[in-house]
Amino acid sequence: MKKRIGIFALIALIAITTSCRQYVITLPPRPDQIEVISLMVTETVTVEVNSKAPAEVKATATLDNNRTKDVTATVIGPVDTSQQGTITAYAEYKGVIASFDIYVYDKENVSTSYTNLSETIKNASENDIIIVDGKIDFDASTEALSLKSGMRIIGTEDSKITTSRAGSVFTTTGKDIEISNIDFETNLNEGSDTQFIYYASGSDGLTISDCTFTAAFDVTAPNNFNSRGILVQPGAGKLDIDGCTFKNIRQPAYIEDEVSGTIKNCTIIGTKGWVIGSGSNLEFENNTFTNNAVDIAIIDVNNAGAEAPNNYTDEICVSISQANGNCYVQNQITKINVHGSNIEKY
Repeated sequence: MKKRIGIFALIALIAITTSCRQYVITLPPRPDQIEVISLMVTETVTVEVNSKAPAEVKATATLDNNRTKDVTATVIGPVDTSQQGTITAYAEYKGVIASFDIYVYDKENVSTSYTNLSETIKNASENDIIIVDGKIDFDASTEALSLKSGMRIIGTEDSKITTSRAGSVFTTTGKDIEISNIDFETNLNEGSDTQFIYYASGSDGLTISDCTFTAAFDVTAPNNFNSRGILVQPGAGKLDIDGCTFKNIRQPAYIEDEVSGTIKNCTIIGTKGWVIGSGSNLEFENNTFTNNAVDIAIIDVNNAGAEAPNNYTDEICVSISQANGNCYVQNQITKINVHGSNIEKY
């Protein structure tokens, strides 16, 4: 009987304790209470001369809860579009202002075919903005197009350049050139060498952004197909690549010595990896690698052997790997394979 009374007392005590317990529930802040820390315009804005700039643009807002949000920002006007060129504009979202570029182009510089694009580039002046609108084919009879200093080659939403010719689509003959928002594709395979962009020595300043490079390369099969997104000669100068995708292409880029710049926010799938001359100074940031033989290979481009420069020490290779999802970095000068902080000699 005493045992039964004790059990009842314990149950009563638990009930009293539970009823007195206070639960604190923290509700998430209302949307209008979340502070916007920074703002970045994410779309490429092109406007014909004397046309109105858009009233709104797509942007990404960074919030004070460490999250990001895709938003629509309001363009601060008026925007002067009276002459061709790149102008700085501003957009606002919840009190935060971001600057961005608007590319103002002449209607005569809109290209819809290879012939049209070829003539436009030949007749254009330095610093002109050229719009690639729609699908353009480079067949075996066409020639590579040489870009002059300051040219901006910009695609629209459905821009695509397809090539069935060996060699290049664009070559650089000047400085401070930009290529953006274009899909490049080739169906060439065995026995053919191609690169979409040829960055020549003597040029200085090439920016490639938001482009896609696709070929028919099979990383699992033996082949002799040298498909490259970009071929960079020694001493070509500064190279910046941002937000591009390289898929089923032998090498995203083959970059020789004396080249500097940054490769960031790119997606690389089914390749043999970036090939970087050991005498270059390129930084890799926030890139994603999937199903590649090697992700980044540091090589002796001049077969200099023991005399080859090496700007990629073990520590730098580890840093590159860790900054890019612990990707596979191979330094053929020091004979190491790097995955994250793991270094193995081979």
